[in-house]
Amino acid sequence: MALALLEITSISRGIVTLDALTKRARVSILISEAVTPGKFLLLFAGDVASVEESFLAGKAAAGESLIDTLFLPQAHEALLPLIRGERRDIVADSALSIQEFASVAAALRALDKALKATHCRGHKLHIARGIGGKAYFVLGGELHDVQAADAEGTADRLSSEIIARLSPDISLEHV
Repeated sequence: MALALLEITSISRGIVTLDALTKRARVSILISEAVTPGKFLLLFAGDVASVEESFLAGKAAAGESLIDTLFLPQAHEALLPLIRGERRDIVADSALSIQEFASVAAALRALDKALKATHCRGHKLHIARGIGGKAYFVLGGELHDVQAADAEGTADRLSSEIIARLSPDISLEHV
């Protein structure tokens, strides 16, 4: 499965871009919405060739309104459930990595890379809504895996924190 994302500065240009990319190839629209602070997110999935065609058409339609983009031709299988809002319970006494990014594309890129490079589990992904267009994710596992996932971080990460052993009184609703 391939994933692509376009972050656009203009809501109206975002809708025009959505029209252009869906006319190019058959893709599944996962997110198409305006988010604070006035950005428009388009996240879609499908087979590699279709997503790539739609991605290129979307980039052309968005033009100078693009803030950030992402094209993952072989996205990690854990990304889609996290994008859909599914959460995995935190295992007692596990370590956590919490990573925060200025753009959704940067967060998805880093999450995909961390999941592929380590044995961490994705617990939560929060995309743009209510946090000024930023995104963050929570990964858990053995401390050495969590540290490796954190080390995979990119220059566009705003912040990251590691909790070596999470308090048993904390659940996903708290993070």
